[in-house]
Amino acid sequence: MREAKARSSWLNPNTEYEEATLAFIDALLQPGPGNPFLDEFLPFQRKIARIGLMNSLSQVVLKLTVPGVPDLYQGCELQDLSLVDPDNRRPVDYALRARWLAEMQRAAEPGPSGLRSYAATLFAAADDGRLKLYATWRLLKERARREALFREGDYTPLRARGPRANNVCAFLRRQGGDRVVVVAPRWFARLMWAGRAPLGAAAWEDTALEMPPGDWTNLLTGETVGAGARDGDALALAELFSTLPWAVLIPPT
Repeated sequence: MREAKARSSWLNPNTEYEEATLAFIDALLQPGPGNPFLDEFLPFQRKIARIGLMNSLSQVVLKLTVPGVPDLYQGCELQDLSLVDPDNRRPVDYALRARWLAEMQRAAEPGPSGLRSYAATLFAAADDGRLKLYATWRLLKERARREALFREGDYTPLRARGPRANNVCAFLRRQGGDRVVVVAPRWFARLMWAGRAPLGAAAWEDTALEMPPGDWTNLLTGETVGAGARDGDALALAELFSTLPWAVLIPPT
């Protein structure tokens, strides 16, 4: 209110106006029956928060795989709902992060089948923040394993085709014989109408991604996709996004 300098300012604060405005905000946000504003607003807020969460996870996948050095804030390994940029000076619950990271490492031990089940569990509980930590852990581990590729690899955009082609960002990173394909959705609001999850044919219909031949393993789910999910030189996104709506694909080892 003071920054706007419309009814109050730092040099000449209008305390009567400020107190009335704050009282109005308190009344709007008062929980309990008989508050028509919250009755109407909260369902909208929950919908937008879910869409924002999905978009933010696409940003995590992209920033850890595009050319350049990823920018990671200490303490932001989980969701961070700050209204301003984090400043790295806030207390960090390292014990919680260590406990969840150990859980993720144990889940990965049985191999691809266990990884897929665990990824599905995290997606179903995406609001708790573990999914962001999981994606960060898996991708930083792969960056360390394929250091030359992520440091020096070429970047080639990949084209999607079909009714949801504009809803996906995809590219190939290549260095020598090493390759990785990254696929991340965008504009989740167009994929999640009527409360549906951005997974499978209901969201992606017959959209497909044109990409290099061969079988590929999704680093985030352990699933291998290849000829069975292909239409010519393209990979069906309904198949690729059956467990998680993000994919970082590497050749099977």
